[in-house]
Parts: sequence; structure tokens; C-alpha cells
Amino acid sequence: MQRPEKEEAEKGEYPIAKLCDFGLSHLISPEYNGKALMVERCGTGGYIAPEIGSQNSLVGPEIDMWSFGVMLYEMCTAYKPTTLCNYRYGKLSSTFNCI
Repeated sequence: MQRPEKEEAEKGEYPIAKLCDFGLSHLISPEYNGKALMVERCGTGGYIAPEIGSQNSLVGPEIDMWSFGVMLYEMCTAYKPTTLCNYRYGKLSSTFNCI
């Protein structure tokens, strides 16, 4: 987080928060209709979108929205959605029997 300078703080400027991960970035290509080719599955478990296959997946901004949604859910509820009972990745079972 970048804090504002003293003069900016007096004007009511807010801190600038930047969120990024350059380790997994891909170039979006017009060759793939605005998608990028992900040769190998990579990412942090629990934040990976279900549409990402094991190899050669065409991905776009929607996978970032999935990860952002998981992170937002976690910030609002204080736990990951994968901690729900009978949770299967990408699908929630209709039965809620917890052990």
C-alpha cells in the first residue's frame, strides 16, 4: 500500500492499494479470440477457476474474476468457500451432511 504524502493527506487523498501477481500472467492473443493459451495448469489451489483444464486451456479475464470472487468471499465471511460441507470444486452438493 502506498501512503499519500502529507500534502495529499491534508487534501483528503486516500492510499493507493495495488493487487497483482505477475508470476502467472499470459498474453491475450487475437489468434484465440481474445483468450490466452495456458499450456500447463498453474495457480493456487482453491483460487483456480473450474474451467481451467490440466493442459492447453484457453483462458481469459473470467478466470481472474473467479479468483477475485473467491478472495472477496473469503474477506467478507472469514473463511474459504471450499470449507463448506460436501463441497466439490465448481459444484455444491445438494446434501449438507457434515461430519
